[in-house]
Amino acid sequence: FLYGVPKLSVNELNWLRRFITFVDTMYELKVRLLLQTTVDSVEKVFVVEGDKQSYSQDEVFAFDRTRSRLEEMSSAKYLTSKWLGDNEGTSSVTSKLDLEPSLADQKGKQ
Repeated sequence: FLYGVPKLSVNELNWLRRFITFVDTMYELKVRLLLQTTVDSVEKVFVVEGDKQSYSQDEVFAFDRTRSRLEEMSSAKYLTSKWLGDNEGTSSVTSKLDLEPSLADQKGKQ
């Protein structure tokens, strides 16, 4: 369960990349992921506002892929698939995605 996912823009590029990497990892391991966002839907977590040319096209493409993966992750086929992270059967793993600003994020805003 991942809660409190905020609306992200290119101003939070590190957070956006971390979120994309987190979802990619969960997807590849067939983890059942529940998301709670601070916006109305996953589609609104990263919205390109204004001129698309001002955004890094890599992040736009990567988040479009992330949206697609999240949609697939809610399908019956995905939800009934075997988790690939455990060779012994089922077990539980708890992780935390830290979206709090890192020191590098803070230095860039000063």
